[in-house]
Amino acid sequence: MNIAKFKISLLAAACVSFSSIAQAPLDVRVALEIGNAAYKNIPALGNSTNDAKSMAVVLRKLGFSVVEVVDGNKDQMSKAIDQMQGQLKGKQAVGMLYYAGHGLQLDWHNYMVPVDAKLNQASDVPKQTIDIENVIDIFKKSVTRMNIIVLDACRDNPFSGKASGKGLAQLDAPPGTYLAFATSPGNVAEDGDESSGNGLFTQFLLKELQKPARIEDVFKRVRLQVRQKSQGRQIPWDSSSLEDDFAFNDGVKHTFNPEDLIKEAQQAKEREAKLKLEAEAAIQREKQIAEQQAIERQRLAEAHKIQETKVRQKAEAEALERERQLALAAEQERKKSLLATQALERAKAGIGTGEGSRGAAHQRDRDGQVASGRRS
Repeated sequence: MNIAKFKISLLAAACVSFSSIAQAPLDVRVALEIGNAAYKNIPALGNSTNDAKSMAVVLRKLGFSVVEVVDGNKDQMSKAIDQMQGQLKGKQAVGMLYYAGHGLQLDWHNYMVPVDAKLNQASDVPKQTIDIENVIDIFKKSVTRMNIIVLDACRDNPFSGKASGKGLAQLDAPPGTYLAFATSPGNVAEDGDESSGNGLFTQFLLKELQKPARIEDVFKRVRLQVRQKSQGRQIPWDSSSLEDDFAFNDGVKHTFNPEDLIKEAQQAKEREAKLKLEAEAAIQREKQIAEQQAIERQRLAEAHKIQETKVRQKAEAEALERERQLALAAEQERKKSLLATQALERAKAGIGTGEGSRGAAHQRDRDGQVASGRRS
Protein backbone atom coordinates (compact mmCIF):
# COMPACT_ATOMS: atom_id res chain seq x y z
CA MET A 1 0.00 0.00 0.00
CA ASN A 2 2.84 2.39 0.84
CA ILE A 3 4.55 1.42 -2.41
CA ALA A 4 1.36 2.26 -4.35
CA LYS A 5 1.13 5.64 -2.65
CA PHE A 6 4.78 6.27 -3.43
CA LYS A 7 4.22 5.45 -7.12
CA ILE A 8 1.22 7.78 -7.27
CA SER A 9 3.21 10.59 -5.61
CA LEU A 10 6.11 10.00 -7.98
CA LEU A 11 3.77 10.10 -10.99
CA ALA A 12 2.15 13.32 -9.77
CA ALA A 13 5.56 14.90 -9.24
CA ALA A 14 6.59 13.86 -12.74
CA CYS A 15 3.44 15.40 -14.21
CA VAL A 16 4.04 18.66 -12.33
CA SER A 17 7.65 18.67 -13.46
CA PHE A 18 6.69 18.05 -17.11
CA SER A 19 4.03 20.78 -16.91
CA SER A 20 6.51 23.28 -15.51
CA ILE A 21 8.96 22.49 -18.30
CA ALA A 22 6.30 22.67 -21.01
CA GLN A 23 5.02 25.99 -19.69
CA ALA A 24 8.26 27.46 -18.37
CA PRO A 25 7.64 31.24 -18.13
CA LEU A 26 10.39 32.28 -20.52
CA ASP A 27 9.29 29.61 -23.01
CA VAL A 28 5.90 31.24 -23.56
CA ARG A 29 6.66 34.12 -25.87
CA VAL A 30 4.02 36.36 -27.47
CA ALA A 31 4.84 39.33 -29.69
CA LEU A 32 2.67 42.01 -31.25
CA GLU A 33 4.30 43.28 -34.46
CA ILE A 34 2.88 46.47 -36.00
CA GLY A 35 4.22 48.12 -39.14
CA ASN A 36 2.49 51.22 -40.52
CA ALA A 37 3.60 52.90 -43.74
CA ALA A 38 0.60 53.67 -46.00
CA TYR A 39 -0.60 56.76 -44.13
CA LYS A 40 -3.57 58.58 -45.64
CA ASN A 41 -3.28 62.05 -44.15
CA ILE A 42 0.44 62.39 -43.38
CA PRO A 43 3.58 61.43 -45.34
CA ALA A 44 3.90 57.70 -46.05
CA LEU A 45 6.97 55.73 -44.99
CA GLY A 46 9.19 53.48 -47.05
CA ASN A 47 10.37 50.59 -44.89
CA SER A 48 8.28 50.32 -41.73
CA THR A 49 5.98 47.54 -43.01
CA ASN A 50 9.04 45.61 -44.23
CA ASP A 51 10.56 46.04 -40.77
CA ALA A 52 7.53 44.56 -39.01
CA LYS A 53 7.26 41.66 -41.47
CA SER A 54 10.96 40.83 -41.15
CA MET A 55 10.79 40.97 -37.35
CA ALA A 56 7.75 38.70 -37.37
CA VAL A 57 9.63 36.08 -39.41
CA VAL A 58 12.66 36.12 -37.11
CA LEU A 59 10.66 36.13 -33.88
CA ARG A 60 8.60 33.13 -35.02
CA LYS A 61 11.86 31.26 -35.55
CA LEU A 62 12.85 32.25 -32.01
CA GLY A 63 9.74 30.69 -30.47
CA PHE A 64 7.38 33.68 -30.39
CA SER A 65 3.70 33.47 -31.17
CA VAL A 66 3.22 36.56 -33.32
CA VAL A 67 0.19 38.81 -33.74
CA GLU A 68 0.93 40.81 -36.87
CA VAL A 69 -0.61 44.06 -38.11
CA VAL A 70 0.41 45.73 -41.37
CA ASP A 71 -0.86 49.24 -42.17
CA GLY A 72 -3.36 49.09 -39.34
CA ASN A 73 -6.05 51.62 -38.53
CA LYS A 74 -6.86 52.36 -34.91
CA ASP A 75 -9.56 49.71 -34.67
CA GLN A 76 -7.29 47.00 -36.11
CA MET A 77 -4.44 47.96 -33.79
CA SER A 78 -6.73 47.93 -30.74
CA LYS A 79 -8.10 44.49 -31.66
CA ALA A 80 -4.56 43.16 -32.10
CA ILE A 81 -3.65 44.42 -28.63
CA ASP A 82 -6.69 42.60 -27.22
CA GLN A 83 -5.68 39.45 -29.12
CA MET A 84 -2.19 39.63 -27.64
CA GLN A 85 -3.68 40.05 -24.16
CA GLY A 86 -5.75 36.90 -24.67
CA GLN A 87 -2.62 34.91 -25.51
CA LEU A 88 -0.65 36.32 -22.56
CA LYS A 89 -3.23 36.17 -19.78
CA GLY A 90 -2.34 33.90 -16.89
CA LYS A 91 0.76 32.34 -18.50
CA GLN A 92 3.51 34.42 -16.88
CA ALA A 93 4.86 34.79 -20.38
CA VAL A 94 7.28 37.08 -22.17
CA GLY A 95 5.23 39.80 -23.81
CA MET A 96 6.70 41.91 -26.59
CA LEU A 97 5.61 44.91 -28.64
CA TYR A 98 7.49 45.89 -31.78
CA TYR A 99 6.23 49.00 -33.58
CA ALA A 100 7.56 50.59 -36.76
CA GLY A 101 5.84 53.67 -38.13
CA HIS A 102 5.06 57.25 -37.22
CA GLY A 103 5.18 58.04 -33.51
CA LEU A 104 4.88 61.21 -31.49
CA GLN A 105 4.97 62.54 -27.95
CA LEU A 106 2.42 64.72 -26.23
CA ASP A 107 2.57 65.75 -22.57
CA TRP A 108 5.22 63.09 -21.85
CA HIS A 109 3.11 60.33 -23.37
CA ASN A 110 4.26 58.42 -26.44
CA TYR A 111 1.76 57.48 -29.15
CA MET A 112 1.67 55.01 -32.04
CA VAL A 113 -0.04 56.57 -35.06
CA PRO A 114 -2.56 54.45 -37.06
CA VAL A 115 -2.66 54.89 -40.83
CA ASP A 116 -6.11 56.54 -40.72
CA ALA A 117 -5.22 59.19 -38.12
CA LYS A 118 -6.10 62.75 -39.08
CA LEU A 119 -4.41 65.04 -36.60
CA ASN A 120 -5.51 68.63 -37.08
CA GLN A 121 -4.80 69.74 -33.52
CA ALA A 122 -3.18 68.46 -30.33
CA SER A 123 -6.52 67.36 -28.85
CA ASP A 124 -6.90 64.85 -31.73
CA VAL A 125 -3.84 62.89 -30.63
CA PRO A 126 -5.28 60.92 -27.66
CA LYS A 127 -8.49 60.25 -29.61
CA GLN A 128 -6.97 58.97 -32.83
CA THR A 129 -3.73 57.31 -31.76
CA ILE A 130 -2.69 54.60 -29.28
CA ASP A 131 -0.76 55.40 -26.14
CA ILE A 132 2.21 53.11 -25.45
CA GLU A 133 1.15 53.20 -21.78
CA ASN A 134 -1.99 51.28 -22.77
CA VAL A 135 0.14 48.37 -23.97
CA ILE A 136 2.22 48.48 -20.79
CA ASP A 137 -1.03 48.34 -18.76
CA ILE A 138 -2.09 45.27 -20.81
CA PHE A 139 1.19 43.58 -19.89
CA LYS A 140 0.55 44.36 -16.21
CA LYS A 141 -3.01 43.02 -16.31
CA SER A 142 -1.81 39.88 -18.07
CA VAL A 143 0.70 39.28 -15.26
CA THR A 144 3.58 38.79 -17.67
CA ARG A 145 6.92 37.73 -16.29
CA MET A 146 8.87 39.96 -18.68
CA ASN A 147 8.00 42.72 -21.14
CA ILE A 148 9.97 43.91 -24.16
CA ILE A 149 9.01 47.07 -26.03
CA VAL A 150 10.88 48.03 -29.19
CA LEU A 151 9.91 51.31 -30.87
CA ASP A 152 11.28 52.17 -34.29
CA ALA A 153 8.80 55.00 -34.43
CA CYS A 154 10.46 58.36 -35.01
CA ARG A 155 11.06 58.26 -38.76
CA ASP A 156 10.37 61.98 -39.29
CA ASN A 157 8.29 64.72 -37.71
CA PRO A 158 5.10 65.58 -39.66
CA PHE A 159 3.35 66.69 -36.45
CA SER A 160 4.66 70.21 -35.98
CA GLY A 161 2.29 72.11 -33.71
CA LYS A 162 0.47 68.96 -32.61
CA ALA A 163 3.21 67.16 -30.65
CA SER A 164 5.19 68.35 -27.64
CA GLY A 165 8.49 67.92 -29.49
CA LYS A 166 10.45 65.86 -31.97
CA GLY A 167 10.58 62.08 -31.67
CA LEU A 168 9.41 60.26 -28.56
CA ALA A 169 9.55 61.26 -24.91
CA GLN A 170 11.87 59.55 -22.46
CA LEU A 171 10.11 56.66 -20.77
CA ASP A 172 11.44 54.77 -17.77
CA ALA A 173 11.00 51.01 -17.92
CA PRO A 174 8.49 49.63 -15.39
CA PRO A 175 9.61 46.61 -13.34
CA GLY A 176 10.38 43.58 -15.48
CA THR A 177 10.45 45.60 -18.69
CA TYR A 178 13.05 46.30 -21.35
CA LEU A 179 12.50 49.41 -23.50
CA ALA A 180 14.41 49.95 -26.73
CA PHE A 181 14.07 53.07 -28.89
CA ALA A 182 15.47 53.39 -32.40
CA THR A 183 16.96 56.71 -31.39
CA SER A 184 17.41 58.77 -28.26
CA PRO A 185 14.40 60.66 -26.84
CA GLY A 186 13.56 63.81 -28.74
CA ASN A 187 15.43 62.77 -31.88
CA VAL A 188 14.44 61.35 -35.25
CA ALA A 189 15.41 57.94 -36.69
CA GLU A 190 16.38 57.24 -40.29
CA ASP A 191 14.03 55.18 -42.45
CA GLY A 192 16.86 53.39 -44.29
CA ASP A 193 16.96 53.05 -48.06
CA GLU A 194 15.22 50.97 -50.71
CA SER A 195 18.24 48.71 -51.26
CA SER A 196 18.29 47.52 -47.64
CA GLY A 197 14.51 47.16 -47.41
CA ASN A 198 14.62 47.99 -43.70
CA GLY A 199 15.03 50.99 -41.44
CA LEU A 200 18.52 51.65 -40.14
CA PHE A 201 17.80 50.46 -36.59
CA THR A 202 15.81 47.36 -37.53
CA GLN A 203 18.25 46.10 -40.16
CA PHE A 204 20.97 45.84 -37.49
CA LEU A 205 18.54 44.41 -34.93
CA LEU A 206 17.59 41.65 -37.39
CA LYS A 207 21.26 40.91 -37.88
CA GLU A 208 21.98 40.66 -34.15
CA LEU A 209 18.95 38.47 -33.40
CA GLN A 210 20.56 35.76 -35.53
CA LYS A 211 23.35 35.41 -32.94
CA PRO A 212 23.04 33.87 -29.46
CA ALA A 213 23.31 36.71 -26.92
CA ARG A 214 21.71 38.26 -23.86
CA ILE A 215 19.13 40.92 -24.65
CA GLU A 216 21.32 43.68 -23.24
CA ASP A 217 24.23 42.67 -25.50
CA VAL A 218 21.97 42.55 -28.56
CA PHE A 219 20.93 46.17 -28.18
CA LYS A 220 24.45 47.33 -27.25
CA ARG A 221 25.76 45.97 -30.55
CA VAL A 222 22.81 47.47 -32.42
CA ARG A 223 23.48 50.86 -30.84
CA LEU A 224 27.15 50.75 -31.86
CA GLN A 225 26.43 49.82 -35.48
CA VAL A 226 23.62 52.37 -35.91
CA ARG A 227 25.77 55.16 -34.47
CA GLN A 228 28.65 54.27 -36.76
CA LYS A 229 26.47 53.89 -39.86
CA SER A 230 24.66 57.19 -39.27
CA GLN A 231 27.89 58.97 -38.31
CA GLY A 232 26.39 59.89 -34.96
CA ARG A 233 23.12 61.28 -36.30
CA GLN A 234 21.14 58.44 -34.74
CA ILE A 235 21.97 56.79 -31.43
CA PRO A 236 19.55 54.11 -30.17
CA TRP A 237 18.49 54.34 -26.55
CA ASP A 238 17.20 51.80 -24.06
CA SER A 239 15.96 51.50 -20.52
CA SER A 240 15.86 48.28 -18.53
CA SER A 241 14.41 47.08 -15.26
CA LEU A 242 14.71 43.35 -16.02
CA GLU A 243 15.12 41.03 -13.08
CA ASP A 244 15.67 37.82 -15.10
CA ASP A 245 18.17 36.95 -17.78
CA PHE A 246 16.74 36.70 -21.27
CA ALA A 247 18.05 35.84 -24.71
CA PHE A 248 16.02 36.05 -27.90
CA ASN A 249 18.44 33.51 -29.37
CA ASP A 250 19.83 31.16 -26.72
CA GLY A 251 21.78 29.05 -29.21
CA VAL A 252 20.03 25.87 -28.01
CA LYS A 253 16.25 25.78 -27.94
CA HIS A 254 15.37 29.17 -29.38
CA THR A 255 17.69 29.49 -32.35
CA PHE A 256 17.84 29.06 -36.10
CA ASN A 257 20.28 28.81 -38.96
CA PRO A 258 20.81 32.26 -40.52
CA GLU A 259 21.27 30.58 -43.90
CA ASP A 260 17.70 29.32 -43.63
CA LEU A 261 16.55 32.89 -43.09
CA ILE A 262 18.47 34.08 -46.14
CA LYS A 263 17.03 31.22 -48.17
CA GLU A 264 13.49 31.96 -47.00
CA ALA A 265 13.97 35.66 -47.67
CA GLN A 266 15.12 34.84 -51.19
CA GLN A 267 12.14 32.54 -51.69
CA ALA A 268 9.86 35.26 -50.37
CA LYS A 269 11.36 37.74 -52.85
CA GLU A 270 10.92 35.24 -55.67
CA ARG A 271 7.29 34.68 -54.65
CA GLU A 272 6.78 38.41 -54.46
CA ALA A 273 8.36 38.88 -57.89
CA LYS A 274 6.19 36.10 -59.30
CA LEU A 275 3.08 37.59 -57.76
CA LYS A 276 4.09 40.99 -59.12
CA LEU A 277 4.43 39.55 -62.62
CA GLU A 278 1.09 37.77 -62.26
CA ALA A 279 -0.50 41.00 -61.05
CA GLU A 280 0.98 42.93 -63.98
CA ALA A 281 -0.19 40.22 -66.39
CA ALA A 282 -3.66 40.34 -64.84
CA ILE A 283 -3.71 44.14 -65.20
CA GLN A 284 -2.65 43.78 -68.84
CA ARG A 285 -5.36 41.19 -69.46
CA GLU A 286 -7.87 43.46 -67.78
CA LYS A 287 -6.83 46.30 -70.09
CA GLN A 288 -7.13 44.03 -73.13
CA ILE A 289 -10.58 42.87 -72.01
CA ALA A 290 -11.59 46.49 -71.42
CA GLU A 291 -10.37 47.41 -74.91
CA GLN A 292 -12.26 44.46 -76.40
CA GLN A 293 -15.36 45.47 -74.48
CA ALA A 294 -15.02 48.99 -75.85
CA ILE A 295 -14.73 47.58 -79.38
CA GLU A 296 -17.79 45.39 -78.84
CA ARG A 297 -19.74 48.32 -77.47
CA GLN A 298 -18.77 50.36 -80.53
CA ARG A 299 -19.80 47.53 -82.81
CA LEU A 300 -23.10 47.21 -81.00
CA ALA A 301 -23.67 50.95 -81.29
CA GLU A 302 -22.89 50.81 -84.99
CA ALA A 303 -25.25 47.84 -85.40
CA HIS A 304 -27.93 49.79 -83.60
CA LYS A 305 -27.24 52.74 -85.90
CA ILE A 306 -27.44 50.47 -88.97
CA GLN A 307 -30.63 48.91 -87.67
CA GLU A 308 -32.03 52.33 -86.88
CA THR A 309 -31.03 53.50 -90.38
CA LYS A 310 -32.74 50.54 -91.98
CA VAL A 311 -35.83 51.06 -89.88
CA ARG A 312 -35.77 54.75 -90.69
CA GLN A 313 -35.26 54.07 -94.40
CA LYS A 314 -38.08 51.53 -94.39
CA ALA A 315 -40.35 53.96 -92.58
CA GLU A 316 -39.40 56.73 -95.00
CA ALA A 317 -40.05 54.42 -97.99
CA GLU A 318 -43.41 53.42 -96.55
CA ALA A 319 -44.29 57.07 -95.94
CA LEU A 320 -43.23 57.98 -99.46
CA GLU A 321 -45.33 55.12 -100.83
CA ARG A 322 -48.33 56.23 -98.79
CA GLU A 323 -47.75 59.77 -99.99
CA ARG A 324 -47.59 58.54 -103.61
CA GLN A 325 -50.78 56.49 -103.19
CA LEU A 326 -52.51 59.48 -101.67
CA ALA A 327 -51.28 61.68 -104.51
CA LEU A 328 -52.66 59.17 -107.05
CA ALA A 329 -55.93 59.00 -105.19
CA ALA A 330 -56.07 62.77 -105.06
CA GLU A 331 -55.34 62.95 -108.81
CA GLN A 332 -58.08 60.44 -109.52
CA GLU A 333 -60.51 62.38 -107.37
CA ARG A 334 -59.49 65.59 -109.12
CA LYS A 335 -60.16 63.97 -112.51
CA LYS A 336 -63.49 62.64 -111.28
CA SER A 337 -64.38 66.10 -110.00
CA LEU A 338 -63.38 67.63 -113.33
CA LEU A 339 -65.45 65.11 -115.28
CA ALA A 340 -68.40 65.69 -113.00
CA THR A 341 -68.05 69.45 -113.45
CA GLN A 342 -67.86 69.09 -117.21
CA ALA A 343 -70.87 66.77 -117.23
CA LEU A 344 -72.79 69.25 -115.15
CA GLU A 345 -71.91 72.07 -117.48
CA ARG A 346 -72.95 70.00 -120.48
CA ALA A 347 -76.13 69.05 -118.77
CA LYS A 348 -76.88 72.68 -118.03
CA ALA A 349 -76.09 73.64 -121.61
CA GLY A 350 -78.39 70.88 -122.96
CA ILE A 351 -81.34 71.95 -120.83
CA GLY A 352 -81.09 75.59 -121.98
CA THR A 353 -81.15 74.72 -125.73
CA GLY A 354 -84.27 72.48 -125.50
CA GLU A 355 -86.52 75.08 -123.82
CA GLY A 356 -85.59 77.80 -126.38
CA SER A 357 -86.62 75.61 -129.36
CA ARG A 358 -89.92 74.77 -127.82
CA GLY A 359 -90.66 78.47 -127.13
CA ALA A 360 -89.75 79.52 -130.63
CA ALA A 361 -91.99 76.80 -132.11
CA HIS A 362 -94.81 77.87 -129.82
CA GLN A 363 -94.39 81.47 -130.91
CA ARG A 364 -94.38 80.50 -134.56
CA ASP A 365 -97.64 78.61 -134.07
CA ARG A 366 -99.27 81.61 -132.44
CA ASP A 367 -98.05 83.89 -135.20
CA GLY A 368 -99.50 81.51 -137.84
CA GLN A 369 -102.92 81.51 -136.17
CA VAL A 370 -103.05 85.31 -136.11
CA ALA A 371 -102.19 85.57 -139.78
CA SER A 372 -104.92 83.15 -140.75
CA GLY A 373 -107.52 85.19 -138.88
CA ARG A 374 -106.54 88.31 -140.69
CA ARG A 375 -107.03 86.70 -144.05
CA SER A 376 -110.47 85.48 -143.19
